[in-house]
Amino acid sequence: TKGYVFGGFTAISWASCAPNRFDKCSESFIFSLANPALQEPVKMNVKNSNHAIYNGKGFGPTFGGGHDFCIGTCANTNTNNITYCNHPGQSYEFPPGISDPQFLAGSKNFQVSNYEVFQV
Repeated sequence: TKGYVFGGFTAISWASCAPNRFDKCSESFIFSLANPALQEPVKMNVKNSNHAIYNGKGFGPTFGGGHDFCIGTCANTNTNNITYCNHPGQSYEFPPGISDPQFLAGSKNFQVSNYEVFQV
């Protein structure tokens, strides 16, 4: 994603084959590690834990209601996918001094160069 490195953490399992639903997790957060708009990494805690993550068929890892960010299926090969930072700050705290809603990835639509999902 052109130098942007961001992601999220949740303590609950994510499932792409689940019925479409939001799951609650007060421990969830999203983060930005590399971003031209930020001087240093930033962690954004969940502020609406009822919409911490979204599970749905056809969705990759999705954080927030509306969604703060969503990685769509086949995101590294398909630029027509639903792969966006649509409403950052809706379910997760927005970083102080940042007003650009696309600061996580640099634009609303982007192609993922690499992503990883870990179960801890």
